[in-house]
Amino acid sequence: MKKAIFFILVVGLFSCTNNDESKIDEYVESNYYEVNKNETFDVPLISNATTGYSWKWVDNQTDKSVQLITNTYIPTKSGAEVIGGGGYEIWKFKAIKAGTYILKFEYCPSWDLNSSVETRNITIKIN
Repeated sequence: MKKAIFFILVVGLFSCTNNDESKIDEYVESNYYEVNKNETFDVPLISNATTGYSWKWVDNQTDKSVQLITNTYIPTKSGAEVIGGGGYEIWKFKAIKAGTYILKFEYCPSWDLNSSVETRNITIKIN
């Protein structure tokens, strides 16, 4: 009887996983994107807007290889239902100039944009 209850609990636990979010997590962990000139592309970064921290794009004024279109925060399905739950910042860019470039992002508190707790370097190859 105990084995049957344990089996039911294990099956129930694994049936609660969200494959869509695990696919997004794999995509979010990517540090390399290849796109064609004039195409748009997204750079998703794990974030939690409820903490007061957000990502900033460093050196965005001097970089003419890409053009920022939007920066949007999207809570995960579980994050939308949970107070303090996390989500993703989706940075949408347009590829402007062919070449290979590094986009640098820093995760900072809104009250001190000069103090980052995490840095991400994303390599973009524009054909």
